[in-house]
Amino acid sequence: MACSSGGDTQASGGPLPPDLQAVLEQVAALRGLPAPDGVRAAAITREEIPEALKATLTGTDRTAFAHLTTLYRLLGHLGPNETYEDAYFGFAGNNLIGFYAPSQRTLYIVTVDGKTVDFASLGTLERSTIAHELTHALQDGSFDVQKLFAGAADDLDWSLALNSVLEGDAVNVEGLWTRDHAVEPGGQRASSGGSMLPGPGSASDRGAAAPQLASAPASVEREFRFPYTTGVEWVSIVRSRSGNQPIDAALGGRRLTTAEVIHPDLFESGFEPQQVSLPDISGRLGSGWKHESGGAFGEFQLRNYLQLRLTALPATQAAAGWFGDRYDVYTNGAEAVAAFRIRFSSANDAVEFRAAQVDFFAAANAVVTNGTAVTAVFPGGQTTVRADTAGPDVLFVIGSSRAAAEAALSALSER
Repeated sequence: MACSSGGDTQASGGPLPPDLQAVLEQVAALRGLPAPDGVRAAAITREEIPEALKATLTGTDRTAFAHLTTLYRLLGHLGPNETYEDAYFGFAGNNLIGFYAPSQRTLYIVTVDGKTVDFASLGTLERSTIAHELTHALQDGSFDVQKLFAGAADDLDWSLALNSVLEGDAVNVEGLWTRDHAVEPGGQRASSGGSMLPGPGSASDRGAAAPQLASAPASVEREFRFPYTTGVEWVSIVRSRSGNQPIDAALGGRRLTTAEVIHPDLFESGFEPQQVSLPDISGRLGSGWKHESGGAFGEFQLRNYLQLRLTALPATQAAAGWFGDRYDVYTNGAEAVAAFRIRFSSANDAVEFRAAQVDFFAAANAVVTNGTAVTAVFPGGQTTVRADTAGPDVLFVIGSSRAAAEAALSALSER
């Protein structure tokens, strides 16, 4: 995300210069939040981006990246030698213009010399980026972004939904600020609408700001883009209907799901996902197995998994009945398994997902056998085993090997 969530290092740079302080006060007036004190600014070169971003990561962030690597390799988002951290920094390095680090209360801006920010010489994109990132400073000052993400740390669904609100809100305010304040060097007022900030977990797809996309797998890029597409739409819709209260409620800690971001009417109807559980099977898997991570997966992640092999429409339709879930990841050296229990709003929705998953297996050239469970062995040996169940729940396991996957499903089936 453009608003980096962690970090233990001391901020560099200094107090906001007058031009940037004026922008902070302008976005504060547009957003209806107080302008915080003590925000700093620092200039960096593009070559310094990786180290500057790494300096914002906490130990908790790095652990989360490692856990995502295990899960995403099992799902198929990452290859055996790829890591989530590499995808994150690779994408950021190609696309980042600036970012706000809450732990340092510092706005980092990419400049040619890495020493000064001459606001008067910046173009519309750079000025709009500053407005976007200073909106994150407003959010942080009123809602404590680090605390928000700490509360959602074990919940993939909530973390992505929360990031969608943060970035959707910032893009929305950025557009208002660009309309009212952005003036090109030479005195010409910029066209309204602003532009999305290309950054880690985000990307602009407008004109000259379009990113280089080769730095992250396509499915991971979809995740990075989600807050800047669907999140922006969610903020625009709920703000037009109910003002800032829904955005403030989400930033104040109200748990939000990606299902509600994708379907704003669910949010407005008071939707609450059902609580779904899985037993801890680390003791049943055998010696050396340990629980690594787990939490809520969510509608977007379910759709994004299917979209690895299916086109967007069938993947979207098959995930749309999501009503709650639980996933858990277990590791034993090089072996790993991920167990999923997905609850749908009806048995028919579950049937639609099962059918889409069979199509997924076929598109991946997996060898499928049907018995007491559906077993799909992918080229390379990775295996998905799905329990033969009826009703609104779908239970399946993805393993780094067939033996691991079958052992995990057997352990889950024990009474």
